[in-house]
Amino acid sequence: MNRTSRSMNRWKRLHQKQKEFITATSSMREGLILMNTDWHILSQNPAAEKLFHLKPENDDAFEDISDDFKEMIKTALAGEQNSGIITQDERILRIDASPITSHGVLTGVSILAYDVSDEYTAEMQRKEFTANVSHELKTPLQSIMGSAELLQNHMVKKEDEDSFINRINAESKRLLNLIDDIIRLSQLDENQKMEKDHIDLKDTVKEAADVLTKSAEEHHVTMHLDLKNAVVYGNSRLLYEIAYNLMDNAIRYNHDPGSVVVSTYTEDGLPFLKVSDTGIGIPEEDKARIFERFYRVDKSHSRATGGTGLGLSIVKHAVKLCKGNIELDSKAGEGTTFTVGFPENTED
Repeated sequence: MNRTSRSMNRWKRLHQKQKEFITATSSMREGLILMNTDWHILSQNPAAEKLFHLKPENDDAFEDISDDFKEMIKTALAGEQNSGIITQDERILRIDASPITSHGVLTGVSILAYDVSDEYTAEMQRKEFTANVSHELKTPLQSIMGSAELLQNHMVKKEDEDSFINRINAESKRLLNLIDDIIRLSQLDENQKMEKDHIDLKDTVKEAADVLTKSAEEHHVTMHLDLKNAVVYGNSRLLYEIAYNLMDNAIRYNHDPGSVVVSTYTEDGLPFLKVSDTGIGIPEEDKARIFERFYRVDKSHSRATGGTGLGLSIVKHAVKLCKGNIELDSKAGEGTTFTVGFPENTED
């Protein structure tokens, strides 16, 4: 009788611990899998089912996993704890695989999976951005230093001195523009809380057009403004960055002569900004990448016009912070149109 009672009590305690375990692991964001030495799943939480498309039943062998993941499990089954990064359904997962022992005997493996896609992607972007910044800064600096050194050592003919000075001046401006764009993009990356107000896009466009008048004249581009009331509840600096960079790109990547049409309007209660140009256009294969930092469709044209390769990245980030959307319509050699739509003109 006592033996039966002890057995029942032990079964109740085990059952209670199992319930507590299921309750605790069900709310975890991380995927947890317990597996025996025959590679059969004994237990898994909902997060693991979602990450690895597992069935709720626990009696299936762990299949359809990458070779890297299999090696990690084998290492754990050999008694060694290990961790690493794997790719699962285009998601980046960090895996911690640990051996499970009972009284010194290996009985299985516990697998903890974290979805680190966002962090991993952000880290890769930071590394790529740093490498690109270093390269982009070196190019004008090397040109400036080379020209200055030749002038300093009197190795330039008198009649050629003006061209070297002009090159130093042009590369210095390019370097300053690049630094300004990097700072602006870094400020947008910080996602600081920004003050908002009701702003008419037509006033923002007029402000940007005034600043870009000289650039348009230098590139022999005519700007046409078709401005109607289009009120946005947003941050004035972000809206200016969007308008300025879209117009600046339309001028820089235009034909000589060329034209740019900038429109602001309201449609179905929503404010819009549209910038169209008669420029070089964007080939189909480049459209998916034009918002990437430092990506240039025509590198030679960009360098000739002083473009930094960051303008459209700034636009995309600013549009996202404004909770808007941007659409592209372009054909190589025939021009480009960007249309930015903003949310309904209401306060948060």
